[in-house]
Amino acid sequence: TVFFVFVLIFAAVSFSADLFADSLRVPADPVFESESYVKYIPFRKQENGSGKISITEASSEQSLELKTYKDLPVNVTVNTKYIGMNEATDRHFPGYLTTAGVDIDTTVPFFGVDKTFLNLGVNPSFYSDTWDFSASSFRIPLRAAFIYQCNSDLALLAGLDYYPGFENRYFPILGFIYKPDGKLAFNITTDNPNITYALSKKTDLFVEANAYLDEEFNTTRDNVKNVTLEYREISIGGGINHKVNSFLTASLSVGDAIDRVIKYKNSPDVINIADGMYTELKFNIKI
Repeated sequence: TVFFVFVLIFAAVSFSADLFADSLRVPADPVFESESYVKYIPFRKQENGSGKISITEASSEQSLELKTYKDLPVNVTVNTKYIGMNEATDRHFPGYLTTAGVDIDTTVPFFGVDKTFLNLGVNPSFYSDTWDFSASSFRIPLRAAFIYQCNSDLALLAGLDYYPGFENRYFPILGFIYKPDGKLAFNITTDNPNITYALSKKTDLFVEANAYLDEEFNTTRDNVKNVTLEYREISIGGGINHKVNSFLTASLSVGDAIDRVIKYKNSPDVINIADGMYTELKFNIKI
């Protein structure tokens, strides 16, 4: 039901985009962007047992921003993610978790309401413990958020993420984006809050946070398929971002990974992992 309501809203937004096409901020030509990172958390002890575990995470995203029917701005992103779990515990968890999907979103003026925009996104994805995905690991997360542009420096955001098939289906979207000057920028949103300070035209310093909040994966356990595994982790850190040339940007960050839990749904098998330092290397190419 939620999905069909979302489709109707998306159709209405397409009509709104046609009415207010002149005010849409869309690129004259398609913009391609590729971003990849590797994140490593060394072995840390299991707090509720005698084992230990390390985590290696790798992700890749390729996105294309373009204008479509009636100048509707659309951003299409193909993403994959790998979470490798090297464990020495008395529990039996998968060696790795995988995610692969396509994210499609658009942001348009909201039916003529002054300074108000609506962002809609759909992210059909597979969540599994293998790259050989099955239909049972397929989900279609949705999101909708209102954006109020207070002025050229400040924007407010409020909305909702919906994850069908997950135990925790709803997550709020709240925050603001504030750029008081040409050096300092606050992007305080629920998915990836960060603060950036420009040291120069090419180099930035930043602090940020990221979170997996009981993200669910469809796994196989003891030859039993379709067993749900929940993964939780919050990362808080900072680093440096440097523009190598007009196309390539690289960043290095370090920080602390906290509130780390791996567990099977409706099962006593739970690993609480001690907090640990992480290191992340990221590359971004924009054409």
